[in-house]
Amino acid sequence: MLVLASKHISMKKSYLSIQLWSWMNAVVSFDLYTKKIIKDKKSKYDDKILKEQEAKNDPRVLNLIGEMFFNGDYVDQNYATSASYFEKAAQQDYTSALLNLGIMYEEGYFFPQDLKKANEFFMKAHELGDDQGTYFIAVNLQYGHGITQDINKSIDFYLRAFEINPQNFKALESAMQVSLSVEFFDKAEQVCRKLVQYNPNNSSYWITYKQITAYNKNYKKTLLAISELERINGESTSLKLEKSAILQELNDIENAIKILVEAH
Repeated sequence: MLVLASKHISMKKSYLSIQLWSWMNAVVSFDLYTKKIIKDKKSKYDDKILKEQEAKNDPRVLNLIGEMFFNGDYVDQNYATSASYFEKAAQQDYTSALLNLGIMYEEGYFFPQDLKKANEFFMKAHELGDDQGTYFIAVNLQYGHGITQDINKSIDFYLRAFEINPQNFKALESAMQVSLSVEFFDKAEQVCRKLVQYNPNNSSYWITYKQITAYNKNYKKTLLAISELERINGESTSLKLEKSAILQELNDIENAIKILVEAH
């Protein structure tokens, strides 16, 4: 459990490090990078340009400058300066800045570590419709990190994160894994069904769906999973044997025997 928790927290720590590059296209449109800096990555940033960009009071730019200072990209690393830019962007309800501040409080960068404060920033980002803020709250609810542990709410927040951003499959995977860990097998089946609906060619999801539905004795759904695995990976002896066993559970003895013979 502790290993998983640290893994999730490390993911949050890396959030600050990767955001700078994810905004590169937006940055160019703000003229934040000069051609010289893009060409020569060893160049230091011109303070005059920083001040000009800061004066525009665009939260995206303010947050980006904060990330530059946090990571030490083109400027000397300075967590205090980084935090001040994040705060200016957060005052305009810019969710990336809210998340960045939350991470700084959670990890104790510049600010004294304050898990309650961190969750306040994550929650505000969630309330503003940010799937990452929702995901971070789900993680902290799962492990009781600065907030009362609540597995049911954790699963709910993971699912909300996916609803906000249907590309956030990590949220769905987490909801399924948590459901399985506490033996909420009906919930796990529902979540896994969404995973295979959105990723119909992912054999690992279908294998999990096959196993969960068999455990829940929803054998017709198990047969569906086996058929999809045959579609993706081709027929195999092992899948035929599994199909034969499931057909026996459904009292379809004739077809169970037929497939069993084919398997041999």
